[in-house]
Amino acid sequence: MSNTNYRKKSLVAVQGTAQFIAAYISLLWFERSVSKRELNPVLLVYDTSIPEENESLISDTITRLSSLREWADVLFIGQKEMREISLNRKDVSKRKLISKLQDHEFENIFIARGFGSFGTQLVLDTYKNAVRIEYGDSFGFVGNENALKVTFYDFVKSPKNIAKLTLKKILYGHFFPRFSFDFSILTLPLDWSGDYLNDKNLVVPPKEFAVELLIGLSKQLPDLESYCNQLISGIAGECNLYMLSNFSNSRLSSQENEIELYEKIIRETAKIGTTIILKNHPRGSDSTLVRLKERLIETFEIRVIDRKEFILYPIELWVPLINKARVFPIFSSSIISLKYFFSKNVILSLDAEKIQTYIQRNKVQQITGGEIMYREAAINLDHWDGNSPLWKRNKL
Repeated sequence: MSNTNYRKKSLVAVQGTAQFIAAYISLLWFERSVSKRELNPVLLVYDTSIPEENESLISDTITRLSSLREWADVLFIGQKEMREISLNRKDVSKRKLISKLQDHEFENIFIARGFGSFGTQLVLDTYKNAVRIEYGDSFGFVGNENALKVTFYDFVKSPKNIAKLTLKKILYGHFFPRFSFDFSILTLPLDWSGDYLNDKNLVVPPKEFAVELLIGLSKQLPDLESYCNQLISGIAGECNLYMLSNFSNSRLSSQENEIELYEKIIRETAKIGTTIILKNHPRGSDSTLVRLKERLIETFEIRVIDRKEFILYPIELWVPLINKARVFPIFSSSIISLKYFFSKNVILSLDAEKIQTYIQRNKVQQITGGEIMYREAAINLDHWDGNSPLWKRNKL
């Protein structure tokens, strides 16, 4: 039943393309199983954490993906603009955000999590009376509050940045309350804390529902399918797809160490003459990709995914490429999602020795824990009931 005349709207807030898909699954399942009516949603793309020159690209990509349904509005707040909104007293920041969101009233807010960027916390605090629905990162990753922690090592590495952050909080009153969620609609519920989802209203959309939605999105992208076929054209022998991570830009590694890590993994897992396809992380560095290709070009046939109009599409939409290649996700939740959606068993190549060697010392535990989560969750898919958390961190 159409509900386009309903006065209040629902806000769907996303920070990237994979988040959009997770949010869209949650929105549609909320309509079907909870609200029992069609909502009137506003799509907000905000705080994307990518270089400013690529912000229009991510906005265009998400807008295209979102065309499967009608939206009451599609809005964008870039990094620079969100910083400008934040450099005010909290009450002024709220007024500026409300104005930017066209004075819409929201009965529901769909958002990945309740912590992290300033924009996330500002949205939740500004519309505190709305029903809050979390859809999680990576199709359902919740309970990770590492982004809120500031260690002594962080201060030593970036004392000015930490001091500025602290001063801004004090000067502008940016101390946000912690909000609980009314619903956790998670396609692949991963609980980093081990007890975050205890007593939560956890709702898991059926696999068939999520897969059908992914197929619907893929059918909107015939040019992506054509590009996939170009990438794999003429490959008679072995074809390996390496999904790079974002270690140096996330300050988890130096760029040189990140490149050395990728080179080591590729040389250990690919035979001489293998066709290598490199897919950069959406927030990864172009220079990392160029330098890695230069190191490998004499040994392998290298094909790089470098078409700007396609680089931000999540791997779950690259169906012909997934079907053709052996897939090596390097620290990526696609280890889980590709197995869940496509029964694709990927090859895991990051191990404890490599993490110790190439990751910043104070971040080793974080990366080790994440890799354990990905591996264990993928195994759990074989006996998961589809309703409870797929993975919960063991509490010591």
